[in-house]
Amino acid sequence: MKPICIVPNYLHLSFVCLIILLLSCCKEEGLKDNWPSDPRITLSTDRLAGHAQFSANHEYSATGSNLSIDVTIESTSGIKSFQITKTFNLKIDSSYGTNGVVTVDPSTISGGKYTFTYSPDILDVNQLIGFTFTAVNNNGISAESDLTLNVNLTPRENLPLKKWQLRSTLFVNGDPPNQESIQDCNKDDFLLLNSDGTWSMEYGTYCFLEALEGWVSWELSEDNKTLTLVKIPNVFQPTVTSTVVYEVTELTLTNLHLQQTVDMSDLGGGPNDTFLYKYVATPR
Repeated sequence: MKPICIVPNYLHLSFVCLIILLLSCCKEEGLKDNWPSDPRITLSTDRLAGHAQFSANHEYSATGSNLSIDVTIESTSGIKSFQITKTFNLKIDSSYGTNGVVTVDPSTISGGKYTFTYSPDILDVNQLIGFTFTAVNNNGISAESDLTLNVNLTPRENLPLKKWQLRSTLFVNGDPPNQESIQDCNKDDFLLLNSDGTWSMEYGTYCFLEALEGWVSWELSEDNKTLTLVKIPNVFQPTVTSTVVYEVTELTLTNLHLQQTVDMSDLGGGPNDTFLYKYVATPR
């Protein structure tokens, strides 16, 4: 009979700890790559593994929203030249600066500090945007650092670019509370908020009286807390409109939640029944 070898539990634990320590060291070494010490360019944003790689996220706004990042350029001999090159989907973006390059006057770099600013364009949204920062010191030695910029729309700007499908209707103050009350004929309803201020509904299956409705305008309050919809309850009376104001309880790039309190007494409900409509963004 062969002897049974039993490894004490503390040895297993020590082995696991050793593996974790080695992985941690490897991760740190990935960040401590072989940068040149002079010159060296660092950015005040998230650092990625790899040689001088950084990333940043920014929301596009039609009214303008500048990205600002502090750039530190270290060199004992001083900076001879400093350039920033922009790429769009890995190709030089000739619309940036001069043929894709902005040349910075070294005399404007005070104490090795420079503030990089950029105002994203709508064309930058959901594209691969890159900036390469290149510095050359007075000894003729150059160094580069790369920034990957992810430009997203603000939830407000995103509204007209999506079709918003109704996925849930909760009876908030019902008994029991928050009970699901969406009808089958509403499950294929889409809300469209157009960029020109008009809106409409796309109905797959019509519920009662929906075929008679018309739509006029929509407006989201400046604080994103209320959504106002103006509609025509009966298309055979096009001059008669009604205004519905919803409380916006959630607005993200993927979710639009609207809450409304209505008098349902004539339909057997209460005078202050509250409903929460949950819409999900789908491609338009």
